[in-house]
Amino acid sequence: MKPIMKIRQFLTDYGYQGILLRQTNNFAWVSEGGDSTIVRNNSYGVAEWYITQERIVLIVDETEKNRIIDEELPQVDFTYEVASCLWYEDKNQLLRDVIGDDHSVGDVAFAHLPAVDHQLIPYRSQLSQAEQARFRQLCQESAEIVETVARTFHQGMSEHEVEAQVAHACLVKGIHPHVILVSSDQRLYDYRHPMPTAKKIEKQAMIVLCGSRDGLIADVTRIVHFGSLSQELVENQEQAAFISATMMHATQPGTTIKAILQTAIAAYAQVGKPQDWQILHQGGLAGYATREFLATPEHEDIVQVNQPYAWNPMLPGVKCEDTFLVTEDGLDILTQTQTWPTIDVAGLKRPVILVR
Repeated sequence: MKPIMKIRQFLTDYGYQGILLRQTNNFAWVSEGGDSTIVRNNSYGVAEWYITQERIVLIVDETEKNRIIDEELPQVDFTYEVASCLWYEDKNQLLRDVIGDDHSVGDVAFAHLPAVDHQLIPYRSQLSQAEQARFRQLCQESAEIVETVARTFHQGMSEHEVEAQVAHACLVKGIHPHVILVSSDQRLYDYRHPMPTAKKIEKQAMIVLCGSRDGLIADVTRIVHFGSLSQELVENQEQAAFISATMMHATQPGTTIKAILQTAIAAYAQVGKPQDWQILHQGGLAGYATREFLATPEHEDIVQVNQPYAWNPMLPGVKCEDTFLVTEDGLDILTQTQTWPTIDVAGLKRPVILVR
């Protein structure tokens, strides 16, 4: 089903007259890959959609109008109106004029509109065949970027330098690095969510990328070690791979998120590290966000076919993270390449540390 049809189904299901979509991920979703972003750290773009059962309105300031229509929307196959204002005019007033007195909602709160983005997640997260194709390419390219940098950076480089290599490789492919984490040596043991620093890399480094294109975001982690692994690292990577595979196998249509997390908690206990799941979130539903939501012990949402997930169990010195799609035929690991070292765990190939 096309995104615009999903939006209208959403309006019918909840009894809303219309919805104002201001967030860049929702603009990309409705536009099938269109980008409304100028300032990358802003969740709002320079164009919005207002959608009812009868109308689709593109709301944009005059400066951006022609570029957005010509370069970001040529692929859409629906008819839409355009409402625009000059850069110095009050765009919020334009939004109010377009919406009028409709019983409407928004993906963020605006004027009299309540925020209902959380209600959109089930509609947005089940990817169409076209979205899956775009996402699969993004995931493969993101994994290849991380793995190429992991194979080629050298000891003595700073974490910031490795971060810069990942960012450069992303940007030349039109991928925007939503998140880049680089952590090395003792920092991998001290911190579970480490930002890059000026520290020089000695023996071990973890590279994490959340790469964004067309509104979709791929999540992938890889770890490199110079020289042979300690026994602790060998054991921890095998245990992390086991927890990862356990969580992935549990991600079946109809299963609740809290049940998957309980499976993970049991797997942590099985490998003798029953408290480690509490130190870092374990991931969640992926797609049009780094995570649409994080799995928690009380999370009642249910896994659906064609949803992407990214679990990220972590133990001292190791983390196991890929983005995968739940399909009718099983799990499709979108960030898995044919060249990175893996181990087979219950029929799933899970990434391990690359020894250089």
